[in-house]
Amino acid sequence: CGERSDRTSPAHLTKFIPSKLFGLFYPSNSRYITTGDRIGYEQGKKQGQQEQAQTLVLRLLKKRVGELPQQVREQIQGLSLEQLEALGEALLNFNALA
Repeated sequence: CGERSDRTSPAHLTKFIPSKLFGLFYPSNSRYITTGDRIGYEQGKKQGQQEQAQTLVLRLLKKRVGELPQQVREQIQGLSLEQLEALGEALLNFNALA
């Protein structure tokens, strides 16, 4: 059983598979994802979600009440993702800015 895994290891396969074809299955630039990479990915994902929520809330507000004052737009851009989600739900229940 151990012998079989040696035969399918990337090092063993390079003897039988042309290098261009081998690169398709085992790219030389592949690497492990580090903790820093994972944290960066999660932060980027959360930032993207927040930007999408901001865009959606601003569009819904504009459609509901018309052009928004700059101060209101800036306040919305300063909200957290959770606050944006709550505001998005609240938009379903009102028709005018207070």
